[in-house]
Amino acid sequence: MPSDEPVFSEAQLRDRDRLKRLMLYIAWKEATDPRFGETKFNKLLFFANAFCLGDNGKPLTHFKFQRNTRGPTLRVFERLRDELVNEGRAFVQVTGFSNQQFRLVPKNKPQISDFTSEEIAIIDAVIDRFSDDTGTGVSEFSHKYPAWKVLKNGDDIDPESVFVIYRNLSERELLYAVSIAPKHGGAGPRT
Repeated sequence: MPSDEPVFSEAQLRDRDRLKRLMLYIAWKEATDPRFGETKFNKLLFFANAFCLGDNGKPLTHFKFQRNTRGPTLRVFERLRDELVNEGRAFVQVTGFSNQQFRLVPKNKPQISDFTSEEIAIIDAVIDRFSDDTGTGVSEFSHKYPAWKVLKNGDDIDPESVFVIYRNLSERELLYAVSIAPKHGGAGPRT
C-alpha cells in the first residue's frame, strides 16, 4: 500500500533540518504573540521564503507551499511540526476556546547559525511586519498575492511567482493570468 507521506527530493533532504530550525526560530520569536497560531505561522514561513527569494535570489527552503482557502501553507508543515515534537525539541500548546489555536512552542532557543545575517534580517522583518495581525489578518493579506488569485486550493505556488508585481491586478491582467494559468500548472478560469 503506498504511503501518504511525501517523498523528499535531494534538495529537501539537505534543508529539512534547516527548515525545522526556521520553524523553531519563528515560533520562539512569536512566543509572546497571543495571535500566533498555525494560520499565521504558515503565512510567516511563506512570506519569509518569498522575500528571501526576491531579495537574495535564493529561497529559505525547497519545500513547496500550496494555495489554501486561508492562504499559502507549507505542504509538510504538520509532518515537520510533529517531528519537532517527537524529537523533544518543541511541544504544541492549544489556546482559546471557540477559536482554538495550535502553537508550536520550542523547548530551547533555536540554533540559527546556518542562516545568513541577511536571511535573519528578512525573517525578522516579516515577523515585525505582521506582529499586530491575527491569523485572519495575515491570511487576508496573503490573498492579495497574485499567485494566490489565479490558483485553486491544493495547487503548488511557484516560488518564482514572488517576482510578479505585488499590486492589484487590472481586470485585463487578471483575465490574462487566468487564461495562461493552465499552461503553468494553475487552475485556469473558475466556473
